[in-house]
Amino acid sequence: MRRRWKAPNNPTVQARQVWATLFPREPWPKGWRVAWVGFMRGAAGLTIYGERRVLLSYGDHTGPVRKMRAGAVDTLLHEFVHIRCGHGLRHGREFDQLENALRVRLGLDPEVRR
Repeated sequence: MRRRWKAPNNPTVQARQVWATLFPREPWPKGWRVAWVGFMRGAAGLTIYGERRVLLSYGDHTGPVRKMRAGAVDTLLHEFVHIRCGHGLRHGREFDQLENALRVRLGLDPEVRR
């Protein structure tokens, strides 16, 4: 029988710290939480608007060989853009610019997309 995967911690606390650093004058969005899931095929993170949840793929962010190029903080930045902009903003040039602006606020290098 296969054992059920159990998340190692609740990443909402750390996510709230990242949010507070990025948006010092804005409170954490009401009712939102962040959770680890064991593995999501092809996605490092996912925003579920109806449940006010952000899911992070633990399997993609840990282990001896990280499967995704982006780290968990980068994934959070991406999902924060989704939270702030809602369903209206799709992935594309404007989305990438907003993500890069958040990276710069944290002192990270902007990502170059071709």
